[in-house]
Amino acid sequence: VAAQLRTNFFIKNLTFCPSSGPVKYSGYVTTENNRRQYMELDINSPIPLDEKINATFIIDSIIDQTVLVPLFEIHEKNFCKAMNKYVGELWYAMQRAMQVPGGVCPIRANHYHMHHHYLDFSRMTLQTFPFGTLRITVHAKDKTRNQMIFCSIVVVENMRFRTCLNGIYNILIFKVTAQLRTNFFIKNLTFCPSPGPIKYSGYVTTENTQQYIELDVKSPIPLDENIDATVIIDMIVKNKTIIQMFEIHETDFCKAMNKYLGEFWYDFERAAQLPAGVCPIRANHYHVHHHYLDFSKIALQTFPFGTLRFTCHAKDKMKKQMVFCVIMVVENTVN
Repeated sequence: VAAQLRTNFFIKNLTFCPSSGPVKYSGYVTTENNRRQYMELDINSPIPLDEKINATFIIDSIIDQTVLVPLFEIHEKNFCKAMNKYVGELWYAMQRAMQVPGGVCPIRANHYHMHHHYLDFSRMTLQTFPFGTLRITVHAKDKTRNQMIFCSIVVVENMRFRTCLNGIYNILIFKVTAQLRTNFFIKNLTFCPSPGPIKYSGYVTTENTQQYIELDVKSPIPLDENIDATVIIDMIVKNKTIIQMFEIHETDFCKAMNKYLGEFWYDFERAAQLPAGVCPIRANHYHVHHHYLDFSKIALQTFPFGTLRFTCHAKDKMKKQMVFCVIMVVENTVN
């Protein structure tokens, strides 16, 4: 499976589940000039979409139009905040089209209509979707009444920007599932030979299933806006087949670590006597001793189960020189 950071969705089918609750809704999508898609949507909600309404997003891959492969699920306690978090500017634009202030929660009870609204999926916050045909199920439930109030199923084709999907289906006939909290166990950690000015070494130990790291980094240069970051996530099937999942490219290494690793990274920094979340990281000699690796604190959490290989490297953009590289093989198991 390959993926890109900016979605290139084309809606193939949009279905609204029969309304079983107080909220009534209908809508459809039209296509103009082969690719541009527009939406009509009518929602009559006698109740506010507040903290009582939760959200579930289920993302599946459809193989050869018949095989359904679960990818991951997202469960959030607050529907409105979940839409802000994962759909972002795409959602805000839809709200503004319905005369609702973008990003404001709760959404008040009212009758809303959206007319001929252009769907720009590149504005979604959550962007790392695999190529191919995906089925995205979105539903909201009233927690106090235990009643479904909204449900939609959209089937999309996520295609490469330069070339159409070609021959990818024949490598996808296996089950991939994912969870929101990672349960990583490091099987192998390799530091690439240091070609640049930063010198580093380290290893991982295991004690009663808990893992700890020793890390030594000697950096004569600051990790500032001149240092970029690339993370490549692959799946290893049957110990030999490598399947590319997705790549992340960021122009600022330090900010990328804050963005994707979050509290997991901040713990690392504190263990190295660094202020957490502060960029740039100053030039110095850092050592992390017997530091517990709590992967549940990583900000980016929707990883598939199975054996994954992470390749992380940083490059000096000015000198076009690699300054850091690590390859980590992990097993992500069911919690």
